[in-house]
Amino acid sequence: MAEENANAQNYVVVEDPLMSDSTGKELVSGIKTQNALMAQLVRNGVLDSTMDWNTVKNIVASGLAQHVFSIGDQFIVNWSDGTTEYQVPLDIVAFGTKRDRAGNILPKMTLQWHYTLPFGTTYNARSAFYVAGDGGLPVGTYNVTMGYSQGTVVNGKTYQFTITKALPAGGQLLGFFNAWDTNPEKWKVYNCESATATSIAETVSVTEGSEGTNLGTFLSDKPNGDLNCLQRCAYGSNRPDDSDVFQYLNSDAAKFGEVWKPSDKFDHIPCAPFADGPLNDRQGFLKGFSDDFLSVIGGLRVDTCTNYVCDGGTSGEPNIVTCYPKFYLPSLEEMNIVCNEASVNGKEGEVWPYNRLASGSNTRLPLWQTFQQMRSYAINAKTTPQHVFLRSPRRGGACSVFCVDSSGALGSTTACPGNRVRPACDIVGIKE
Repeated sequence: MAEENANAQNYVVVEDPLMSDSTGKELVSGIKTQNALMAQLVRNGVLDSTMDWNTVKNIVASGLAQHVFSIGDQFIVNWSDGTTEYQVPLDIVAFGTKRDRAGNILPKMTLQWHYTLPFGTTYNARSAFYVAGDGGLPVGTYNVTMGYSQGTVVNGKTYQFTITKALPAGGQLLGFFNAWDTNPEKWKVYNCESATATSIAETVSVTEGSEGTNLGTFLSDKPNGDLNCLQRCAYGSNRPDDSDVFQYLNSDAAKFGEVWKPSDKFDHIPCAPFADGPLNDRQGFLKGFSDDFLSVIGGLRVDTCTNYVCDGGTSGEPNIVTCYPKFYLPSLEEMNIVCNEASVNGKEGEVWPYNRLASGSNTRLPLWQTFQQMRSYAINAKTTPQHVFLRSPRRGGACSVFCVDSSGALGSTTACPGNRVRPACDIVGIKE
């Protein structure tokens, strides 16, 4: 991998970290052509003597970015998490075109963090299982019934708990974490005054029994009456477009928790213990970049297929959610990984050429196998492989998303752990 420039103030392009002997000769033979292109760009007023981000944007706008830059070239940008500043290598992973929110087709150059963020982030925090209505929920004993069987969850069994502090209107009950993977005697219920409460009013135990008022019956993967689905209470939601990590990556707030928005009444702010990678006290991801860099990053179209158990669509006809973010996570297909279902093929983007080269495969790698070359490392631990979230939900359930783990295994994980991410962005070719 190319060396980073320790003195970089804005950015620097470094040599292709993917270059091999076989590609080296081709690159050398193309130097004269590239120099001629650069000279023409200068004559056309696209380039000037000072290479800044606006110049890079103009190169993209000219339609010649793929002739000036190469897949695997890197830009170095400064980014701060609010306490520590990092010099971040951004790989050029793809060229091409995308639509903006107005429907215009624009040239773009896609960049992705070479390393992961220096901390774990939740994809989505665990959700509440019950939200109090206008009248609140008074002190007392309540119970819920299991409506299906899985692991330690047994269909028909009822469990009770007692709250000693009344829930105000909009107050939430969270709990049953890791439900089917944990013995019921370890289940807890957490009483919170609101969706944005970062402190717990009280924590109470759960026991088998049917005393008190029944709040409803849990289903596995979809809400039922006043109760949320158990999967999202136990492990968080895999809905991508308004996920906690999506909101964080596109926030410039001084404190992300102050601008976080719930996507439904069951959502809870991503704080501990509901998110294993809490984000509420962090500054927004965009806050860490310079304005000149952010000015060339556009919000271009990103499509993702939701799960079909509670977010729409079917296994054969996916529901596609569209957003226009500045930063986003790559999908399975963009990572050169086989989609879990044929119906998703071509719907979450195209393979990024960088990942085809990095994976060492001209065909997409199969899921549920291990490929060490797919491992990612942290910006603050460059020899330590990380578990990394992808954008794509695992569509047969409500709480799982695909990932590449620290061994290089291509699989899935639940939404609430504090895994790392390698965000991507698009430089948009609009010449000024």
